Amino acid sequence: MFDYRAKVIHSRKPVEQNHDNEFNHETRQGGNRVKLLCAEYLPDGAGGHVILGDNALSRDNEDFYIPPFATRLSCVPQLFFRVNKLGKGVAPRFARRYVGEGGAAIRFYADNLLDEARATGLPPDAAMGFDRAIAISTARELPDNPCYALEVNGARVFSGRLLDLPCTLEHHVAALSAYYLLKVGDLIFTGNLFRYSPLRPGDRLRAFIDDDCLIDIFIL
Repeated sequence: MFDYRAKVIHSRKPVEQNHDNEFNHETRQGGNRVKLLCAEYLPDGAGGHVILGDNALSRDNEDFYIPPFATRLSCVPQLFFRVNKLGKGVAPRFARRYVGEGGAAIRFYADNLLDEARATGLPPDAAMGFDRAIAISTARELPDNPCYALEVNGARVFSGRLLDLPCTLEHHVAALSAYYLLKVGDLIFTGNLFRYSPLRPGDRLRAFIDDDCLIDIFIL
């Protein structure tokens, strides 16, 4: 179980740029950039959150191009939920009122940079918040305990359910809203204890919710 007050990670937000590309324009809500509120777990189940910028989003089954700084690459399949109501200091029993549709996500990590950040105590943003580091599906109505899965090159390497995670969606909403104002359009990523590595050029990744394939991309 999370110790939220002790373990929530405050990572630096990306600096606003004076120019916008079409991709980031699509993720704006009322002129404000979308926050990506991401759960992170350690192997023992302890965890917290990192806050990333919407530059990390990749939509529409765009293939993932390995950036030159990523000498070792891994991925974590997970679910995401869209915030549909302004909220601050939300109690867990009311948390479901603040999220709506959700979908499948695959988060990519430059493991070499992540190891460097852990060794030096520096923020891990560059290892997980780089451009197009998070592939997401279109959002849809999800059941209370959706089943989600990851296939790599046709082999199913992970299958699980939302309630299998160490922390519930309700606790994510409550913990995050204690520190940050939740705005309509923000995305909450539920994290996962499972991590697949290494990823190599030519790998095909497919993410499912129930029997529906929602993400189908190649590593290039």
